[in-house]
Amino acid sequence: MPRTLGSSRVAGVKFVPFAGAPVAAPALLVWNPALQNPALASFLQSAAKTARRKGAGARR
Repeated sequence: MPRTLGSSRVAGVKFVPFAGAPVAAPALLVWNPALQNPALASFLQSAAKTARRKGAGARR
């Protein structure tokens, strides 16, 4: 799980880090095309750039 989730406060749950190499998790991005937001194009461009750097590829 992401390291940021481990810092969340969930009653009765203890997050214990695993030893060894980090694990990559795929991400899925979705949006409603009927709800256009001025920041959407910038976000998609940034997400695609990050995906290319990580070698994951990006789809629209």
